[in-house]
Amino acid sequence: MLALAADLQRGLVSHDYETMPGHFYRFVEFRQSPGVVLIRQLMPIGQAVEGLLVVWVCQDADEFRNRITYLQW
Repeated sequence: MLALAADLQRGLVSHDYETMPGHFYRFVEFRQSPGVVLIRQLMPIGQAVEGLLVVWVCQDADEFRNRITYLQW
């Protein structure tokens, strides 16, 4: 998924707090990534959408590159 997102220049949204950070940091050792947003599975959908909108509006693509953004609630 990380390679596909990078190839398409798309950020990745995931619920996988357990393994995604490790996979992500290994991936960016060798490749560029548009970034990953991690959202807790139990976060209410409206809150998750609002958080994604805030990330989209407030962060420049360069700020997001090769980073994990954690949506908190």
